[in-house]
Amino acid sequence: MVYERLQRLSDLAQQSLKEHVPTQAEIAKSPTEVLRTRTLASITAKLTVLNSAELVLNDTSHLNATGVESGRADISGAVGGSTALRSSIDAQHNIVLRRRDAGGLVAFSDVGTLIVPKVMILGAADGVLRSDDAVGGQVPTIEKRIGDARSRGRPVAAAQAALADLKVQLTQSTSVAQGLLASVPSITADHLAEISADQAAVAAAKSAIATAQSDIGKIALLSCREGHRCRGGPPTPTASDDLASARRAQAASMIPSRPCFSPPVPAVKSNSSVPPMVPFPNLRPHSPSMTMGAPVASWTVPWKSPVLTS
Repeated sequence: MVYERLQRLSDLAQQSLKEHVPTQAEIAKSPTEVLRTRTLASITAKLTVLNSAELVLNDTSHLNATGVESGRADISGAVGGSTALRSSIDAQHNIVLRRRDAGGLVAFSDVGTLIVPKVMILGAADGVLRSDDAVGGQVPTIEKRIGDARSRGRPVAAAQAALADLKVQLTQSTSVAQGLLASVPSITADHLAEISADQAAVAAAKSAIATAQSDIGKIALLSCREGHRCRGGPPTPTASDDLASARRAQAASMIPSRPCFSPPVPAVKSNSSVPPMVPFPNLRPHSPSMTMGAPVASWTVPWKSPVLTS
């Protein structure tokens, strides 16, 4: 959810920056209604992006109370000033006063250059720490799995290397994200260069946690190859497993078709995978008491056969 809100905030911020705030020269030349329409549209765009920024700020779970209150104060001030300016412009009919109010939009230019970028950095850093928590929670289980495999004599060097890299990436991303949560709220309009540096830092932290998540995937794959239970499925079967499974299936498919009434005589068996209505010409009951001789058909004589006379 936090990343969806960040993406929406980013889209709105870009849209707000594209809104062309009228210059003093344009204000002086614009007709009253045109000036009103353009100014109100610019204010509406700023209020929309500020409301979205507040949602992102309220959704953070690792930012301390001081940082949250600082961000809320910035947003609240910009929202209050923009709302008051919108009301004034909307009610004003004097062209001179309306031009004066339109020029007041310059006071809220920091919405797109400072306030919203700060919230986006804080939201992204908080998202990195949430991912760190999720990845870090899997480390004890991974360590135990590797230890169990080592005790059984399995090769674990590759898994240990992936785990070591995972821990390095986790430490790096956590350190950067925590530093951003501590420093970003205090950035002012006099230090806008810090915004760009912090944006690069949060991108590096996101890359580090992505690498850590990739390491988990590598360890899971190695575990599958060693015959351990994989996440979401059973261990990968070996050739011997396949052979044993085939033998069990074959044995299970052979069932007696009728009971044996005399101890020396085994029951007739048929393959249960064949439908019962299909004849079984190749299967015969074991009947030692039966005398094997010529076919029964050779003992009969046709009723209307000709009588041979000498």
